[in-house]
Order: sequence, then C-alpha cells, then structure tokens
Amino acid sequence: MVGNSVDGLYFDLRIDFPGRQIAVLGEFDVATARCLTTAVSKFARSAISELTIDLANVTHIDAAGVGALTRARSAMSGRVAFNGGSAALQRLLAQADLVAA
Repeated sequence: MVGNSVDGLYFDLRIDFPGRQIAVLGEFDVATARCLTTAVSKFARSAISELTIDLANVTHIDAAGVGALTRARSAMSGRVAFNGGSAALQRLLAQADLVAA
C-alpha cells in the first residue's frame, strides 16, 4: 500500500517481503489495523521465519493497532521484532508485553 487515506487519516504500509520487514506509517488505529493483519498473514504463510515491524513513523496508535501487533506476534509464533516508535509507544508496547520493559 502506498499513501492511503482511510477515513481522512493518512496510513501507509511499506512491505519488504525479501527483507522480512513491514513499516507502518501514520495513523494506526481501528480504521487501518486490518491492513497490517492482512500483510502479516502473507508472511506467516511463507517460509519466512522472522519479521520486523518498523513503527518509527507511527503518529497515533489505539487499542486496535496494539491488537494488530499482538495478532502479528501470534501469527508469526512470536518471531516478530518491533523497531522504532516514540518513547510513549515503547511504553505502550511494554505494557502490552510486546517488548521488554
């Protein structure tokens, strides 16, 4: 996906399949979380054993976004690394047991 506007909010996923990385950009919420779930399911069905999700350019995340990250980790049998993001986002991920505190 490239530069989508969902319900007036900017959201983008940049998928690097050979590089085993997904970058999430913009508003990551109930209107957009399904996009990540769909992308991760493609990685989970492939021979790729590890995935990195780059959150450095997430400008907003809600419970649906955190839920999508939790589902991503589950779909990949826990072999997901979450990189980047603000200090507040890192605290949120730690509270959700998605990263070490």
